[in-house]
Amino acid sequence: MKRNTIPQFSFAYIQLDYLKELSQGNIAFEKEVTSQFIEALPNALSVIKSAWECNNLEAIRQQAHNFKTTISIFGLNEKLNPWLDYLEQGNLSQELFTLYFNPLHEFCSKALDEARQFYQSFS
Repeated sequence: MKRNTIPQFSFAYIQLDYLKELSQGNIAFEKEVTSQFIEALPNALSVIKSAWECNNLEAIRQQAHNFKTTISIFGLNEKLNPWLDYLEQGNLSQELFTLYFNPLHEFCSKALDEARQFYQSFS
């Protein structure tokens, strides 16, 4: 179990508090979880968009629900849950899907950039 310190970061989108609490200083754990997040986030967004294009509302609901677990490690639930709740529970038209998905996608893109920056700090 590798334990050492890395520079402290302050990010606008991701929050490291929960990750740091879980890792208890285990840098290898932080690196692995960050890597998983970087891989999972774009995939989850892609699944939601593809499900919409296939008119699969059940898949959208399921993925929006599962998304909440993916984002929790970086403290994103408070900011993203309102959009995810609408996707999970809402009666979606094209207009409503766009209204909820586009800002979710934009926010996640910025969070992903920060997660990549954090991941690069492990090198």
